[in-house]
Amino acid sequence: MGIKKSIMENMGRLNFWSGKNVLVTGGNGLVGSHIVAELLKNNAKVIVLIRSQNPRSYFVTEGLDKKTILAYGDLKNFKRIYDVISKYEIEYIFHIGAQPIVPTALINPVETFETNINGTINILESARLCNSVKGIAVASSDKALWNI
Repeated sequence: MGIKKSIMENMGRLNFWSGKNVLVTGGNGLVGSHIVAELLKNNAKVIVLIRSQNPRSYFVTEGLDKKTILAYGDLKNFKRIYDVISKYEIEYIFHIGAQPIVPTALINPVETFETNINGTINILESARLCNSVKGIAVASSDKALWNI
């Protein structure tokens, strides 16, 4: 709770994000794109972990893909996650990336579990091992609480 509170308090400070290396997983999705846009407005150095791109997404149509460093990778790949965090000396992480589509989760629950749960573990463990990381915000949604 302390780290989350610290991140949220610091978001409002002028120039806090300026020059900071910030990783946004799922930064090319709907929520992630808006976080990326705000970070860029505040002069952060934004690295976006993505699996693929949709040319009609807000992320691309607003040109955010041209203003960020794109790190292609999969949340399930610990070595890739660790490599991105250490290579770019990430200081803050917004972990938004997930498989959020409920019908897909019902059809392929193992893939969803591996992406959403193990992917989050990979982010947290990589951050623990990299001394540069100062804070992490992990997002979830109502999709995490569905009954089968």
